[in-house]
This record gives sequence, C-alpha cells and structure tokens, in this order.
Amino acid sequence: MENEKKGLKKLNRRKKKISSFFGNIFQKFFSFESGIDISNDTQVLFRRNKVIKNIILVTNLLYTIILFIVSHGDSKNIVLSALLLPVTFFVNRSLTKMINQNETNILKQQIAMYVQCFYMFLSATLVYIKLKSQLNSNSEVVMYAEVGYAMLYVSLVVVSLYQDKKLLAEMSKWLLLLVTILHFTVTYKFVELDGYKDAWTAVSDIIQSDAFKDIVLRTAVLGLFAIALYVNVAISEFLMEQRKTELLKRKEVEDEFTSVVIDMYNANFNDMYINDQTKAEADLLAKMSFQLASYLGLKPDECEDIKKYSRIYLDNIINLEEIKSIPNKDDRFEMLRNETQIGSVIARRLSLKRKTDNIVRVHVQGGTSPEYIDFMKMVKEPVKDQIVAICDIYISLRSFRDYKRRYDQNMTVKALTNDYKQYFDNIVFERFMNFINVFKDMYDEYGG
Repeated sequence: MENEKKGLKKLNRRKKKISSFFGNIFQKFFSFESGIDISNDTQVLFRRNKVIKNIILVTNLLYTIILFIVSHGDSKNIVLSALLLPVTFFVNRSLTKMINQNETNILKQQIAMYVQCFYMFLSATLVYIKLKSQLNSNSEVVMYAEVGYAMLYVSLVVVSLYQDKKLLAEMSKWLLLLVTILHFTVTYKFVELDGYKDAWTAVSDIIQSDAFKDIVLRTAVLGLFAIALYVNVAISEFLMEQRKTELLKRKEVEDEFTSVVIDMYNANFNDMYINDQTKAEADLLAKMSFQLASYLGLKPDECEDIKKYSRIYLDNIINLEEIKSIPNKDDRFEMLRNETQIGSVIARRLSLKRKTDNIVRVHVQGGTSPEYIDFMKMVKEPVKDQIVAICDIYISLRSFRDYKRRYDQNMTVKALTNDYKQYFDNIVFERFMNFINVFKDMYDEYGG
C-alpha cells in the first residue's frame, strides 16, 4: 500500500514537471502579452511577429512531415521533402532577422507582418498543389489533399492572430480569389476541358456538374469561415482598443497621482527636523510601548510591531523622487504603491503624534471643553494607537516643552488620573497605571 502511494506521488510529480515544462515553452514561444506594454503598438506587433514566426516554423515542419509521408516509396519526392528542411530553417532565420532588425520601428514590424502573411498563404498554396498532384497519380491519398486544403484555413487563422480586421478582410478577399482559381485549375482542372462547340455549352455543363457544386459549397464554407473570423477579430480589436484607452487613462492618472503624492510627501515628511532630544524620546517611547504591549498580553510579534510603529517616521525614509527616473511604468507604479503603503502608516503615526501633543498642550494651557474632549477621545482608536499615545503623553508630561515645564512623577500621575484618563480605554489606562513605577524607572534611566 505504501509503495503504491509512493508510486502515485512520483507519478504526480512527473506529471507536474511535464506540465510545467510545456507550460514554460508555450509561455516563452506562443504567449502574446508576455512582458510587453499593451499600450505600445510597436511592442505588441513585435511580439505578435515573433509568435507567428514560431507558428510558421512549426507549420513548415508539419509540411515536411506530411510530404515525407505521402512520398513513401517515391525516391524523387523523398529527396524533395528532405530539401525542405534546410529551406524551413532558412526561412525561419530570415524572418527572425527581419523581425529583430529594428523592434522599435513600427514600419519595419508592419513589413514583417505582411511578409509573414504572404509566406503563410504561399506555402499553404504550394503544399495544396503538391498534395493534389500526388492525388491525381495515386487515388489512395485523398485525405492528404484535403489536409493541404485545410492548411489554407489555418493560414487564415494565423492572419487573424494579428487582431487587425482590415488586414484580415484584405487577406480573406485574396484567399477567396486564390482558392477559386485553384478549384478551377488544380482541384478539378476545368481548363483542360475540350470537345465543346461553343463556350455557352461548356459553361452550362460546368455549372450543372457535381464538381461545380462542390466548388460553390467549398467557397461558401470558406466565406462563412472568413466572416466568422472577421467578426471575432473585430470584437477582439474593439476590446483591445478599449483596454488600451483605459490603460492610457489609468497611466495618466498614475502620473498625476505620482506627482501629487511626491509633492505631498515632500511637504509633510521631508521638512521635519529631528534633534537629539526627539531621537532620544523616540527610543524611550519605543521601549515603553513594547513594555506596555507585553503587559496587556499581546504576542511578542505584536509587541515588536507596536515598537516599530512608535518610531516608524524616524526609521523609514520615503523618497519618491527616484520613482520618476524608472523607465518602466509598471515598475514605477509598483514602487509607488509600496512606498505609499509605508507612507500611509507614517502619516497615521504622525497624525497620532500631533494629536497627543495637542491634547497635552490644550490641557496645560487650560483650553479644554467637553466638545474637545469628546472629539479627541482615543477609545475608538486601535489598541496599538492607544498604547503609543498614553506612553507619549507620559513622556511629554515628564519632559520640557516650549509651553510647559517638567512635571515630576507625582504631578504626572495626578494629571494622568484627573485629565487624561478619559481619553483612553479603561483596560489600557489601568494597565499603564498599575506599572507606572516601571515606566518611571525607564524614564529616569533615559535621563530626561
């Protein structure tokens, strides 16, 4: 039983590896939007040219295999099929050189697009003629001739991959004309008919023949197929244009947003002067916040997070100017997103700092009111903010400020109990007061 489980696990691992292997190949050689900016028409066309060039290579290899199969026992045809291999790789190399010659030039990429479409139709036509002539000499290979005819459909599908309805419409017209000529000259060879006294009789007999009915049916099916492809491409092209429009609008907004955010951050964060006293008090606040968080029973990682949060505006420098120099807009936006996430936490912490400073100042200066107290209450704030705020108020009361003198321990305890208790959740305040002597020792060690 265990051996069976191990065998199944190995089999599943192999399946995943195989699936991953072919998935990576498909992503590398046949994915249209792999690592490109879809708002850049040249980049998109360049990638499409590369993908379709790979499809043409696979198609040419398929042609070679088909010709080898139908040439079995015919040494001349086998030699001809063998010669197609170097031709296949020569064509692929030429197309690669043409596409990569100037990947940023839209005109060069359009030329490569038309060359590839023309080559796809030409190769499909030649293979069809070859297989049809093989059919005429050997009636046992009817299905191979139909395979050749099916490749004309494949060539039309390949053209549709460019998602260009004008190109597809033009190519469809030429393909219908080409197929009609092939039907009358290769498929049924009406041009070889003779023995008719006049043209009207010949035309009448042709129209009444089963061959002509077959041509009409084939043409109708091909026309319907081309129409279906055209509708699909038209819809896809419309949706792509809408995506590009929305993307361009989004990028315009991103650029404006980047400028606004940079100006806002420069105005709020980069003009802060941090003196030695502020740095020392920030160190003390971090230690006190960590200690109070542990007394409240928070987990060690939560205590550490509160410690970092208390001094995040000192430890994290937001510099958005370098974002402007990043050429790739997606990378620029990703960096902006990461920096603004940090910046939002810094902004929240600075807002809390201004709030606690304002509360202490107003109480010292005697400007409180019931409305002010109700507005500034921190009970609604997360426990993290309450922990940092009560420690910050304690440090502010014990320290010198330009609007107050230093309070000793007794004055600070009295002020906290009479004036500041109302701002905090009871659990947070009581736990802080239960260990007030610990915080006194921490402050005295700090040397404030």
